[in-house]
Amino acid sequence: MKEYQFQYTIQRDLLLLILACFVSILISIFIGMALFPESKQMPLTLTVISIIVPFIIFRYFKNKVVNICIAKLNKTSVEFELKDSIIKLVNFNDLISYKVYYSTKGPILYLKLNSGRFKIFAHNYYCNSDPFNDFCKDLEIKIENYKAENKVDIIREGSIFVTKGMLYFLIVTTSIYFISFFIETNSLRIAIEIGGGIYLFIFWIKYFIEKNKKIDKPSFIAKKLL
Repeated sequence: MKEYQFQYTIQRDLLLLILACFVSILISIFIGMALFPESKQMPLTLTVISIIVPFIIFRYFKNKVVNICIAKLNKTSVEFELKDSIIKLVNFNDLISYKVYYSTKGPILYLKLNSGRFKIFAHNYYCNSDPFNDFCKDLEIKIENYKAENKVDIIREGSIFVTKGMLYFLIVTTSIYFISFFIETNSLRIAIEIGGGIYLFIFWIKYFIEKNKKIDKPSFIAKKLL
């Protein structure tokens, strides 16, 4: 059994921090208007207050949204010791599918179990996400090895671009795009054709790339299994 320690963030806490900063801006403006109702420097004063107060709140609570997880990984299971000593044991024989998304904001791990779902991620801006990134790669290797040794079907999911919903979305938006060729207003039609065409092209390319990734194992897993 190998033990890992890494930082992670809870999405709810991040949203609450952002909300607190937004609310502090509104409160700061109201307080500034109450304290300096006739001041000629009102616009400048409100601007300074609405910048400084949220900044102080953000800096103070930034580290509060970062938690430490201790994970223990072996051939058949992984155990997470989370915030407030909460233990989450995931046996691979209870695993239906998994997904690791290495996004620009940090790695995100999704585990779908017979008993429910489990999600954990580390935001790059708040955490040192490298240890979590290494853990996710080792976890993928363990799961793929378990699949090969026990002949079980654990699905490795791709990103949102390979879901059925994304395919339907692309089909509908592409249909709407072609309908735009019949719009009478030339400037509007040209704007939709050029701008929409570029985005649709990017989305379709992304869809096929991610679809291919879903079929093929990640390169680092393939090398380990060979």
